[in-house]
Order: sequence, then C-alpha cells, then structure tokens
Amino acid sequence: MIELRGVVKTFKTKAGPIEALKDVNLKIEDGEIFGIIGLSGAGKSTLVRCVNLLERPDAGEILIDGEDLTGFGNKKLREIRRNIGMIFQSFNLLEQRNVFDNVKFPLEISGVKKAEAEKKVNDLIELVGLKGRERSYPSQLSGGQKQRVAIARALATDPKYLLCDEATSALDPTTTGSILELLKDINRKFGVTIVVITHEMRVVESICSRVAVLSDGEIAECGSVGEVFYNPESAIARELILPNLVKAINENPYEYKLRVTFNGAALKESIISLIAVRLGISVKVLYSDEKTVNGRTFGQILLAVPDGAAAEKIKALCEGENLTVKEV
Repeated sequence: MIELRGVVKTFKTKAGPIEALKDVNLKIEDGEIFGIIGLSGAGKSTLVRCVNLLERPDAGEILIDGEDLTGFGNKKLREIRRNIGMIFQSFNLLEQRNVFDNVKFPLEISGVKKAEAEKKVNDLIELVGLKGRERSYPSQLSGGQKQRVAIARALATDPKYLLCDEATSALDPTTTGSILELLKDINRKFGVTIVVITHEMRVVESICSRVAVLSDGEIAECGSVGEVFYNPESAIARELILPNLVKAINENPYEYKLRVTFNGAALKESIISLIAVRLGISVKVLYSDEKTVNGRTFGQILLAVPDGAAAEKIKALCEGENLTVKEV
C-alpha cells in the first residue's frame, strides 16, 4: 500500500515560495488502478515524484508497505525504487540504444546475469506487443511504440507499483486506448498497483477504480470513479469532470435550475415524462449527459423550472424515485 500523511512541498523561486503540496493525505490500496486528476499546476507531477522521493517533501511521511521513505538514505532508497516503476509523457528513452537495450538497461544496472536479463527482455517485449522491433531505435518508432518500450523497461525489475505521469498525453486517442488496455492487462496479470496522473477525464473513466481530485496542492475530494464522476462535490471536480454542465449553469439566467442525476435507474425521457404526467409541470432541458464508467451508466439533466413551488414538487418526485436532485 502507498500512503501519504501530511505531505508538504514548497519550491523557492525568485518570485517567492510556491506551495506545490499542502498537507496531502492519501491511501492507495494494493492492486488497484488509482487516478489523480487536476488542472495544470495543481501539483500532480510533484505528488507522484514525492511517492518515490524523486522530490523530497518538506514535511510529512511517504509510506510504502508501511515503511516511511523519508527516513532512508540513498542506498536504501535505491533498493525500494526497484519496486516502483515509472513512465513519463516524454518516454525518456535512450536514443542511442535500440528497443532491446532500452528495456535491458535497468537489469544491467541491477547486475542481473546476461542470460537471465536477455530472457526477461524478450518476454517483456512480447508482452507489450513489440516482438520483431527489438533492433529498432526510438527514432524509428511511433509515439505509442515508444511508450510500450517505456512500459516494458519500467516492468523489467518486477515492480509492485507503476507510476504513470501523463503517460498518454502525447498520444492520439486510438493509441491512448491501446496503451490503457495494455496497462489494464498488466494490472490483471501481475497485480501491479498503478497510479495514473492525468488531466484527461477519459483516461480515468477507462482505467481507474478510484480517483483523487487535486487543486492548488490539496486533495479536493477522493472516492470511486463512479461516485466522483456521478456526483462531484467540489467546484474544481465539477469544472474538470462536467465543464459543459458548469457552462450551462453559468450561461442560463433562469432563477430556478435543478440538476437531476441518475446511475442507470432512469433515462432522460422517463424523468421528463414523470414530471409532465404526474405534476403537469413544463420544464426546459438546459443540458443532459450520459456516460458509462466501469460498466455502469451515469447521467444527469439540468432543468429550468418555472418557479420555487414547481422546484419543490419536482425535488420531492425525484427523491421518491431514488434520483439525486439539487438546486443550482
């Protein structure tokens, strides 16, 4: 398990100190795929670099399997980091080395015997779907192929944890999908805990079981992807996850607006029909959306209603149908 307790990180700049992380507390369970989302500058990359102490926090504890990394010297840290693989947006491949030698590099550093290392490399290259490209150099590969090499290299030391810092941001949607499928396959086959740092909501929807929303160096909210995406509580989560809803709320001048959310129990048409048939109230749909997360359908509708009395009646009706409804 990865656990962060009261983590603080401040950078000193000419313009003054920048608080990148402010009292961050977080638990990531073994075997899960955990997402961390936030706007640019929220502190996402600093947070993930603190996990393996590439950035040392100013205060707080970084616990990996119960051991606080902040108290260890460089030798002990090097041993622990073998259990923590990392992949980056920019791939970080060695341009003068071919695919085979890039994947082999961490095994060379670890002093693994040649025959054992070569077998391991061949197995990993096949795992990531690059068999036949062993002698290709990074300049001869597509972005998706480079990221597959980076993933194979990160797995070379059999890590228990894999940190992905914006690993798909430089890729097109189709390639992103294939890389996410590969990560899910690695998680299923080997039980590797994967931490995904991203600003792409579709990445979190596709691969993660839980998610934390980071804002100005603080955890704004944390929970299952379904819960957070279905009913985000914080303003920053709504901005990230439901930008079109926020826009519809802000741009429509109606005094009474209701947001009705559902988790597969109802559809837009049936909600509108219920309101019309049972209450005889005419409403206007300002925004609606549906998405599937982890096999479950989540949706919401933003309604403009005539007045406060109508709003109260609609809220009572929706609550009676086990729908979540809030005035916005």
